[in-house]
Amino acid sequence: RVNSLSLPRFSYGARGPRFHYSDDAELQTHCVEVWSRSTELLHQLCAANGVRFYEFLQPNQYLEGSKPMGDEERQLAYNPEHPYRQPVIDCYPLLIREAASLRQRGVRAHDLTQLFANQSEPTYVDDCCHFDEEGCLTLARAIGAAIREDSVESGN
Repeated sequence: RVNSLSLPRFSYGARGPRFHYSDDAELQTHCVEVWSRSTELLHQLCAANGVRFYEFLQPNQYLEGSKPMGDEERQLAYNPEHPYRQPVIDCYPLLIREAASLRQRGVRAHDLTQLFANQSEPTYVDDCCHFDEEGCLTLARAIGAAIREDSVESGN
């Protein structure tokens, strides 16, 4: 029996309208614009309800220069064929630039992509983007510091 609320796979209701892009750069720009608008709208929604909204770009091993890796970590955490590798290479610079623009517009957007740039100890536990316990703690501390700094600046 089919649930009346379920939609057939790939139906218009499930996927929405189709978009056609002239090239990958146009697709990437569109994705970053959607992220930026969504982030700004979440910020506005939260602000209208007395809630602080924060956006954090996390580090990723496929962003050039974001983390030195030894041979052991590179074997575990870096896959030149990983499906996320090229999107990170192409889109992260756009996301970083847009996060700075959001910040100038009053959104609490923080770029943490360089958090491990001076950390040679292994941090990644897989070839996707996941951190070991110390990496998670480092990220949590950076997020906490950004929130604390914002609270001090705003007097709250």
